[in-house]
Amino acid sequence: MTSTLKKRPRPVAVGRRTPLVVCIDDDPHIAKALRLRLKSMNIDVLQASNGRDGLRLIKERKPDLVISDWWMDKGDGEYVLNKMQSDSETAHIPVIVVSGVGRPDFMNRMFAQGARACYTKPIQFNALREDLRTFLDMDDRTATENKSSLSTRVMRKEKQQLCRHRDCGLI
Repeated sequence: MTSTLKKRPRPVAVGRRTPLVVCIDDDPHIAKALRLRLKSMNIDVLQASNGRDGLRLIKERKPDLVISDWWMDKGDGEYVLNKMQSDSETAHIPVIVVSGVGRPDFMNRMFAQGARACYTKPIQFNALREDLRTFLDMDDRTATENKSSLSTRVMRKEKQQLCRHRDCGLI
């Protein structure tokens, strides 16, 4: 796991009670695992399976943050970053890029194109949680996963289902 963070000030979302994140990933297991983890942190999640659909969601909903896979059909992470950076309405939105490639030169390329943080798969969720706290201005109480008995049972059941797909890297 590699995590690198570029800190920049984040404008506060106007009129939104809970943070909104758009997750773009063509692997349904990773997308589901991210959605479950973010929802457990009281973060609203919208999902897209490719860059074009993700960019449409970003333009329509103006999320607080984007998590995007790098290698996808129909608009990869580079496409998403370039389009977001060239649009004044989306250029300020932080993007966390996820990739199977962890070489420093590759990560520098992602940063040069506008990524604020980069992770290699499998993602270590504890490190990602810290970046989410930073970018979404969440306090420890808000960013801590809900541990109520019902939530714990639901998360345990979902985790058991995801264990069948260990390659998702978020377990």
